[in-house]
Amino acid sequence: MAAPVEKTPPVALINPLVPLPKPLLAYLRSGKYSDVTIRCGEKTWNAHKVVICSQCKFFDNACSGGFQEETTNVINLDYDHPDAVDAMLQWCYWGEYNYTKHDNETAKEYLIRLLQDIRIYITAEKYGLDRLKALALEMLTTYADEYHVTNEGDATKFTEIISLIYTDLPASDPLRPFILKLALKSFNKLLEHGVFEEFLKDGGDFGVDMMRQMARGIEEPEPGVDSDSDCDWNPDLSEDSDNEEE
Repeated sequence: MAAPVEKTPPVALINPLVPLPKPLLAYLRSGKYSDVTIRCGEKTWNAHKVVICSQCKFFDNACSGGFQEETTNVINLDYDHPDAVDAMLQWCYWGEYNYTKHDNETAKEYLIRLLQDIRIYITAEKYGLDRLKALALEMLTTYADEYHVTNEGDATKFTEIISLIYTDLPASDPLRPFILKLALKSFNKLLEHGVFEEFLKDGGDFGVDMMRQMARGIEEPEPGVDSDSDCDWNPDLSEDSDNEEE
């Protein structure tokens, strides 16, 4: 009688709860063994389905839900920012992300990082990646004491940050009171630059929130503290999303 053949255990998908080894990121950068292409703006990533589909339900659906992407193996993210997509893919491969550097920036580095963190936060919200969202929140509050405005480039970057938060996030999101208090902290400096003054003239929710806070006579803000706002700061983002449980 022939000896029984041992069954090979099935290959398990990557567990999103377990940090991934950073060397895995090298395969995203090199494109070796790639079986799916991600495109956003002028940037292209040669990725791997087993990684991105096990970390993000959106990618899993795109690659196996009978959509065009399943046959073309090309996923277009036309409405996202390339820097945020790059960070999202980095996170899929090793649970963290690095910043994208741009040589033509005139604002201070920490304001550039703040803008990128907020873009990543918004992208994580869009794709239901709660752990990436929590990581971006942690990163953007790390240097909160340093955020201030001293020149036109800073004011332009800060205005862009405000616009992103008030345009792409719901009114209940805790980043609204956070950026509002940072703006109050640098309010006099911001008013020295025309870009912020023109932004205020356009009105909108930010201008209304600014007037309400100033009417309350709030002192200089402490990042992470929001005792007066209707939106509680330090949100609980520990609850697992459906995307990350699968």
